[in-house]
Amino acid sequence: MTTTFRIARARRASLVLIGLCVCGWPATAAAQSASYSFTVPIAKPVPNPCSGGFELVTGNVVLSISTGPTATDPFGLTANLTSSGQGQDALSDGTLAASGLPPYQYSSNATLEAGFPGVPTDFGQTVTLSDYLVRSNGSTTDRFTMKTTLSLSFTNGVPNAPVLKSLNVACK
Repeated sequence: MTTTFRIARARRASLVLIGLCVCGWPATAAAQSASYSFTVPIAKPVPNPCSGGFELVTGNVVLSISTGPTATDPFGLTANLTSSGQGQDALSDGTLAASGLPPYQYSSNATLEAGFPGVPTDFGQTVTLSDYLVRSNGSTTDRFTMKTTLSLSFTNGVPNAPVLKSLNVACK
């Protein structure tokens, strides 16, 4: 029994597959089509790896999931992730700091597709979405990357609410 993944990369984003755990398949299952949507809000102070200060990162990751039979698999799953938001100069506790600099902006999207030989009883997937934060005035002297890691889990082909696992930043 094999599980196939097809990954499509989109504008300024990458989706990194970290792990997959498939735990059993029902003997017979009628795959039905369904659509789900989740919004994961983000509001977190993070260290600015380029300037040594902090940024209050706010935004959303929207996860849209469609399930159902595909041309090649009895059960298929398509997940679209879209992130957008901004980072504002702040103190380590998230209090905004008046630096006179414009905020950082970010947005990206990515798609994950998976096919299964039947409706999986339980499985999980960890995905990482990479965003580039650039000052809204276009300056790239202190741009940085932010990797948002989400944990996805499914029961009988139905997704549970995604869990934000981590935000990691690096100077670019």
